[in-house]
Amino acid sequence: TVKLTVVSGTLEKDDAYPIFITGVRGYDNSYSEIVAYRTVIDLKENVPPNVKSVTLTDTTTIVITFDDYIKGNPSFNVFQNSATVNLSTSNPYYISGDTITIYLSSSILNPTSVTVIPRADCSIEDENGNKSTLGPGTVLSVTE
Repeated sequence: TVKLTVVSGTLEKDDAYPIFITGVRGYDNSYSEIVAYRTVIDLKENVPPNVKSVTLTDTTTIVITFDDYIKGNPSFNVFQNSATVNLSTSNPYYISGDTITIYLSSSILNPTSVTVIPRADCSIEDENGNKSTLGPGTVLSVTE
């Protein structure tokens, strides 16, 4: 058995890729080298979704836009000048296409120094299952 490993983030699109396998021998040279093998295999895109923008779209709504369609379990803390901004108590998040909408329970009148930080249980991935690199150490700055 030959196991093909593809480095994460190297395939930018789903496509058929040519492969060439050569030089495979049995354990401790117990078998002679196999005949070179060429084929084409279908591989899935493996680039994680990345944040393109984080925008305050109105006084109680923040939209995070990714470079790919996403799914998952959004979970974020929102801060303004290091003070916690409370999220809506019912349905604080909504995923649609390439965006996550965060609903706040109170208004942000001045969007200066607003940041969004993923919680440990935040899990976002694209449609191929490539996990976003968002983590608890990520700080997303909000723009207008």
